[in-house]
Amino acid sequence: MVLDSKIKYWRRNNKSKSYPRTRWWNLKNENKCIFKKKVLELGQWNINGDTDLMWLTVANCIRKVAKDVLGESKGMIPNNKDTKN
Repeated sequence: MVLDSKIKYWRRNNKSKSYPRTRWWNLKNENKCIFKKKVLELGQWNINGDTDLMWLTVANCIRKVAKDVLGESKGMIPNNKDTKN
């Protein structure tokens, strides 16, 4: 009696997907003034009207200005980072 079989080996990818993140930690000194100035210039501050629509436009404006002024990281996590005890 003979048994022939194949075993599939699923290779797991250890790399997680990385998404770019806004560098909010750069919001200091000069960048703070530039950020504030651009948000006030580009912002669409309609107090009258639909609240949800206003929120979306303001949030998108802030994200766009932050991306331009502060920049984005690559979203990657450093590998094998040693910590000191």
